Amino acid sequence: MLFKALVIQSLYNLSDKQPEYRILDRMSFRIRKKSNREKSGVRARVEHIFGFVENNMNGSYIRIIGVARAKAKIGMMNIVYNISRCVQLKKVVCMG
Repeated sequence: MLFKALVIQSLYNLSDKQPEYRILDRMSFRIRKKSNREKSGVRARVEHIFGFVENNMNGSYIRIIGVARAKAKIGMMNIVYNISRCVQLKKVVCMG
């Protein structure tokens, strides 16, 4: 519909900014929608991990003095997450 309006506008030399704006807005919306769809899968995977660490392992605060110790604690929390995720996936495989 909007494309027809743009074609008619160009054929008859009509000047109206509204159809042009709508078409350009729709095209940019489709581009943004595709970009967001690609990023949403990554965001969901990453946010799931942070949610698990924060809720189940009190990972919102790291109360350790020293960067090396903090890195070690974060590394251990990541290992615990990976092990628990592996156990969870094995349960799913065994059940069905």
